[in-house]
Amino acid sequence: IIITHNGVKGIPFRAPVDYQNPTVNEITTLQSLELFINKPVTVNTTNTQDYTNKLIAYLRGDEENSETSDIPRNNRVGKLADIIHSDALYIQNPVSEYLDDWTDKRQTSLGSYATIEPEDSIAYSDFKTAKANRSEVVYVGANDGMIHGFFAEEIGRNSHTPGDERIAYVPARLFSKLPKLTNHPYVHQYFVDGNAVVEDVFYNSAWHSVLVGSMRA
Repeated sequence: IIITHNGVKGIPFRAPVDYQNPTVNEITTLQSLELFINKPVTVNTTNTQDYTNKLIAYLRGDEENSETSDIPRNNRVGKLADIIHSDALYIQNPVSEYLDDWTDKRQTSLGSYATIEPEDSIAYSDFKTAKANRSEVVYVGANDGMIHGFFAEEIGRNSHTPGDERIAYVPARLFSKLPKLTNHPYVHQYFVDGNAVVEDVFYNSAWHSVLVGSMRA
């Protein structure tokens, strides 16, 4: 699955059915126009919908549905671009050492008191136990405009094949730059070229493992 963000929520990275009237689960009209306005000068089309369809198909690795004569493309040798400055980040089970009791207990001149913190509603140890066997994934940024997550577990565990891609994310702020990936001849660009970190955080009344990436571009 390849996803992005439309300013409201995470969505599939696919062309909208009608770029002028997208649904809440599609990229916005502005995002489609960002792709079209920044198309290479060699692109010979005035059809925003057609260009968006074919560009996103190409970026997704769908060669068949990106074929066109009026949109010259970079003759890439593979669908995964170069990885230069982004270090691979391995993630499996939660490993933080948070306590289960987040109560703030203090002694004052007026006596002692305790404040109950939201984190106390769900014990972190329960979260660690529930996620102890989640899939092992390696995340790394690449200069194809995505941060990729690849299964890293041993063969036979959780029915996944090591090296298969689990997920990829396209940062929304890169939309104006994505058309450069089709330049022919291609001049190297940096896209998602930075490192990522993961931390366990509590929000919306639950614990989550949150990955934060960087682009260095």
